[in-house]
Amino acid sequence: MAVAAAPVVVIGIGNRHRGDDAAGLMVTDRLRVAPPTGADLAESAGDAMDLAALWGGRTMAILVDAVAAEGEAGRVLRLEGSDPLPREPSTCSTHGLGVVEAIELARVLGTLPSRLVLFGITGRDFAQGAPVSAAVEAALAEAEHAVRTELRSLSREAEDA
Repeated sequence: MAVAAAPVVVIGIGNRHRGDDAAGLMVTDRLRVAPPTGADLAESAGDAMDLAALWGGRTMAILVDAVAAEGEAGRVLRLEGSDPLPREPSTCSTHGLGVVEAIELARVLGTLPSRLVLFGITGRDFAQGAPVSAAVEAALAEAEHAVRTELRSLSREAEDA
């Protein structure tokens, strides 16, 4: 018997073998220790079609991904799906046709969840075989806390509705 999907999905995005790119996956690893109620946890390499399949039919998706942005490594950024998304290569995901394109495509096709939040963790080293930097490692707890806070806020909104 198939288990119904939760209305919310948290998707950790990245590649465990490319240094700081593993950040999103490491956050979902941390969430699995005490899984949040009412949300499914998933992982993706960041492919646009894979992401669309994971968030399809959900009311909310929370994406957690490493980003190559200006500033210090280890910052945790929050963007709403309705916010303008970065277009410059220096501020986007490391995935070729990935997160930003998936969001924009879903927006055009009308398949974007009614609410989407992206937590980006700024990284510096995305080289094949590189370890996760100390700055990104230190940011994982903050990102996990941000996701859990977002989920609690969503639960309170649902109770108030």
